[in-house]
Amino acid sequence: MLVLKAKFNNSGVILIVTIWILIILTVLAVGVGHRNTIGVKLNRYAIDRLKSYYLAKAGVQAALRELIKDNMNSQTKNYDTLYQCGISLADGQIPEDIFKDKPLGEGSYSIKYDREIGGKSQKVYGLMDEERKININAINAQNQIVLEKLLELLDVDGETAKTIASSVVDWQDSDSDLTNGEFGAEDSHYMGLEKPYHCKNAKFESLNELLLVRGVTKDLFLKIKDYLTIFNFAYVDLKVNVNTADKIVLLAIARAGADLDGSPPTTQEEADSMVDKIVDYRAGDDKIELTADDRKIELQNPGELNLFGAEESLFVYLKDTFFIVKSDIFKAHINGLYQDKKVASDLEVVLSLGSQYPILYWHEE
Repeated sequence: MLVLKAKFNNSGVILIVTIWILIILTVLAVGVGHRNTIGVKLNRYAIDRLKSYYLAKAGVQAALRELIKDNMNSQTKNYDTLYQCGISLADGQIPEDIFKDKPLGEGSYSIKYDREIGGKSQKVYGLMDEERKININAINAQNQIVLEKLLELLDVDGETAKTIASSVVDWQDSDSDLTNGEFGAEDSHYMGLEKPYHCKNAKFESLNELLLVRGVTKDLFLKIKDYLTIFNFAYVDLKVNVNTADKIVLLAIARAGADLDGSPPTTQEEADSMVDKIVDYRAGDDKIELTADDRKIELQNPGELNLFGAEESLFVYLKDTFFIVKSDIFKAHINGLYQDKKVASDLEVVLSLGSQYPILYWHEE
């Protein structure tokens, strides 16, 4: 009887051990299966993300194609407006037809940007020209007042605005002399900081360099960066597209022009009134910008003098000194979407047909 009992006990232990082994193996199998499932999903996501990336790249080629078409269109190649910026539209066609949710294979791409109007962000489908902004690489001792006026319009006090504008000139000129006495900044200022560095004495290669310039804080940089560019290579002088520039940019130029040598005597109120007339005119009859009835300012049309000012007026001075109507450099924000918008990739590029390489800047977001 004792022997039988021992055998029974041994059999029970073996059964329990076997059950535990099966449980452990089951848990391991489930774990391995779960890991494999996650691995498969990650691999699938990586493949889908790659496909969305190439959809975005296709959007780059589409943007270049539109620029080429516009450049070959005799009616639109000599000007750009907010509504037709780098593109030529067929009868009945709108920018969304070219840039919104364009299907390609199993996905699509869109080209769009955000524009603030009346304190509200508006989504715009299309390209954004860089000539609507102030080129900081064209700021010099003669025209730095334009940057000062822009800063003042953004609620920067006059002394700080003059310090920043003068320091921008010093940052990119080739000498070590202060442009505007106590308001500028060269090595004598930057090397005395807690974390010293040299004044560059060369052109800006990135807008982020402004954070190194005397007087520019992070908060201020965020306020001004959308009104500035480094990409306007077509002009050595400071030029902006009067048809696409934001009102605040036009105000900065008009107020600065009123104070520059050679301009006709003009008050700030008269300068602001001229800008209001320009913005109202180009918005068309509906007074809403970025709609099909937008008008273009030609600068060669004598009738425009009656709209914006008489002969020998500030408008005449500005159109000869600062204004252009044709843009050559365009920024595109491209969103590639794969499988019903489940996987997305974003690219930001700067394009120009007038340069040796049409893609001047490429950033994968």
